Amino acid sequence: MLLALETHARAGPGGGGRDLLAWGTNYDYQVGNGKRASIAVPTTLEPVDGDRIMLGQRRAKVVRDPQGRVWRRGVDVEQVAIGGYGTSLVYWRIA
Repeated sequence: MLLALETHARAGPGGGGRDLLAWGTNYDYQVGNGKRASIAVPTTLEPVDGDRIMLGQRRAKVVRDPQGRVWRRGVDVEQVAIGGYGTSLVYWRIA
């Protein structure tokens, strides 16, 4: 299970964002914490640098299609997290 908290509006300048929390069975390492043990409570995921994972938004200079051709320029993109049976994924989508 993945959950994105919209903490950006209430956190003040530089203090928040879209924190990514994960929990559930973790038999196939799908939670993303590098361990195989299940997680019973929502837990923030931490990347290698020790900070917490926050979903981002930005303006992309170029968006390419699967063949590598330029599809659009100068569009807003955002990270989206989804979870399914035995898997989880974070990807960029056009906002």
